[in-house]
Amino acid sequence: IVALAVLIPLACGCFDISAAQMVGTSSILAAALMTKSGASPGLAIVLTLLLGLLVGAINGIVVAGIGVDSLIGTLGMSSILIALSGYVSEYQFIGPLPDGFKTIVSGTVAGIPTITVYLIVIAVVLWYLLEHTPAGRRLFATGASPEAARLAGVRTRRFTCVSLVASSLLASVAGLLLAAKIGQVGPTVGPEYLLPGFAACFLGTTQIKLGRFNVPGTLLALFLLATGVTGLHQIGGELW
Repeated sequence: IVALAVLIPLACGCFDISAAQMVGTSSILAAALMTKSGASPGLAIVLTLLLGLLVGAINGIVVAGIGVDSLIGTLGMSSILIALSGYVSEYQFIGPLPDGFKTIVSGTVAGIPTITVYLIVIAVVLWYLLEHTPAGRRLFATGASPEAARLAGVRTRRFTCVSLVASSLLASVAGLLLAAKIGQVGPTVGPEYLLPGFAACFLGTTQIKLGRFNVPGTLLALFLLATGVTGLHQIGGELW
């Protein structure tokens, strides 16, 4: 899900370096709301998603509105989110989380783990939006050549802003699912998902649609990466 989050801005020709830390900050915020503030799981989910929208909107304003390079702008946002995570968690583990919250990822659907079902639904929706709607075509056009797309009438700044908002929102969804899955959130969770997410997206450009960021290729790349990492672990390879 993190890989799909960073895929959207990449298709639009920009980077969202803050997506991985958004995962960590979202999981920490949701956990803190439920364990420290006594908020219900539903309220914690809503507030966390609102944070995702807010962070994405700020990224969009900084990058598309002010004109800061996306790599620099979202890297700065990542630093802010790291500070926010430390402030909320007080650099301590938060948990255990309520059973009512953890049920959102528990169990299976037709034998498929629930969290995988979330991934499939998100992937199908994102694939349809990118490949079979005018908005998706304009987003890809913006990523291929912003100036040509602008001269053709595409509102490139708007698509850049929307892509960053969608990335941050999807990252916050991933953070909620991560917190529900592990049941206890650490103060440094998040950054470890950055490079694997981008690796899957770029490796995905070698699959299905060559040279183009695409959802099916990214999913296949994720499978290849996960299989390779698991295989190395099983034969005794070190974590690094």
